[in-house]
Amino acid sequence: MKVKDIYDLETANTSNIYLIRDGNFLRAYEHSCLLFLDNITQYHVTKRLYKVINTELVYLGFPMLTLPKLLQRHEITVAGETAEFIVLQGFTARRDFSQWKASINDNSKEEDERNLLMQERVLPRFEDNHPLHIYKMGFDSMVSVYRLTENMKKGYKYTVGEELKKDAFQLALLTFRLAQQGKDAFSSEYGRKALLQTDVVKLRLRLLAELHQLTIPAYARMVEQMEYLVAQLKRH
Repeated sequence: MKVKDIYDLETANTSNIYLIRDGNFLRAYEHSCLLFLDNITQYHVTKRLYKVINTELVYLGFPMLTLPKLLQRHEITVAGETAEFIVLQGFTARRDFSQWKASINDNSKEEDERNLLMQERVLPRFEDNHPLHIYKMGFDSMVSVYRLTENMKKGYKYTVGEELKKDAFQLALLTFRLAQQGKDAFSSEYGRKALLQTDVVKLRLRLLAELHQLTIPAYARMVEQMEYLVAQLKRH
């Protein structure tokens, strides 16, 4: 969906959550983003300048696979959907949109580039059951981990943080081996090891969260990534 169409859709929006399809992910922009945060759950919010409309937009994103769980947990039904978006109706924001948007920090150019990578705009897209898609998810998780450890306190950054980076690298390597061998590799030793390695990464993430070295939204995002990767590995 073109960004101008998203902007026009959100300009007139007051009570609906429009979840825009973007590959294997869903995005909520502007008013939809705030309504999602105030009524469903918390995710990291990005602010970015779109030159084509000369306007800054805020948005959040999450794997499409997690939507059914969120809807069930909050007893929400889908009001409608098209090839471009899913609509959830009847929500009220608890905060003033303009003030909230102004409080969101702008992303730097480097952050935008990383987000593009994470949102599958730099690397090609593959079907969920494609081995290269699994590898890309493993690689993206590794990138996310390396970013998370950048601002940790030294006492944790060079101990638990370093171990987490090694674990994430090992997970990315295992998914790379899977991609090298093709679909038959999922039932091999690499597939089993990759599943076990996701548990190791999740455990270290939980430890860092308990030590207050990860914010709750950051921890939630990483767990979502891990669960999505696990779901794809188990499909095989």
